[in-house]
Amino acid sequence: MQRTFNYSCILLAAGESVRMGVNKILLPFRGRTIIEHISELFDFPEIRDRLIVTGHLADAIKKMPAFSGWRIIINPRPQEGMGLSLKMGLEKIHPASQGVFIAHGDMPLVRKDTMAQLMYAFTPGSILLPRYRAQRGHPVLIDKSLAEQCLWLDHDRPLKEMIYQNESSIKYVDVDDAGILADMDTPEDYEKIKNL
Repeated sequence: MQRTFNYSCILLAAGESVRMGVNKILLPFRGRTIIEHISELFDFPEIRDRLIVTGHLADAIKKMPAFSGWRIIINPRPQEGMGLSLKMGLEKIHPASQGVFIAHGDMPLVRKDTMAQLMYAFTPGSILLPRYRAQRGHPVLIDKSLAEQCLWLDHDRPLKEMIYQNESSIKYVDVDDAGILADMDTPEDYEKIKNL
């Protein structure tokens, strides 16, 4: 029988969308905004602690019913990169959480069953990386104590560095989900994703 764990999620959504030209997380997608659509990925009872790290869009996100019950963390310096947003989220995760999902706010094609597969495969001390056709993607699910190592890394990409330092803890989860590879940085990316 699969043991049930408690999870936190950190949704990183403070980027300034420079290449997009407009803030990408508020673009329409399947009847909602991109970020509202992504919020539904975390609608599992095991994910009891939901955080979104954002910047100047905090007021807009607070008004979205999709984020009722989420904790909204404001990154005042989003220009410093995603690493700062990640650390701000990790500082606030619930102490009872055993694993932490880390997700990007510009990947609306990820499937909800991918989240379920990651939770099913989770064991304490693991770094779970979803993989589609030998390419690894996001979101990732990481043992809380390992995820918190990012707090002490000065590297501008602390998650990547932490994973590199704990390579023996990696478990790949093969999924039938090309969405784990599809992020959205340019208008061309958005048009492609929107039409899938």
